Amino acid sequence: GRLGPEAAGAARNLLESRVAAHGEWFPGDGAKAYRERGVIAPDGREYRPDRVVFTEDGVVIIDFKFGREERAHVSQVRGYASLYSGLGFRVKEAVVWYVVEDKCVSI
Repeated sequence: GRLGPEAAGAARNLLESRVAAHGEWFPGDGAKAYRERGVIAPDGREYRPDRVVFTEDGVVIIDFKFGREERAHVSQVRGYASLYSGLGFRVKEAVVWYVVEDKCVSI
């Protein structure tokens, strides 16, 4: 939906502060970070984690959520981690990030 100017400003401020608090997930230029990049599972289905950051010592997988916490979210991110591990990447961290609350659930 559309936000009025005041609500849009509040949303922008919230998002900016949340991103700033997790700067390691949003590296600067030259870093390998991908959003919504598909990865194909052995069964041929495509999955799209919200963000995958490639570091020197492994990948960090982050899935953003703006609603309430659900067990299915953990299963979803666990599946992403399994896919990347199966591709030979060391999964350094896999996280469900509840953005509004700034709550991180590590897998």
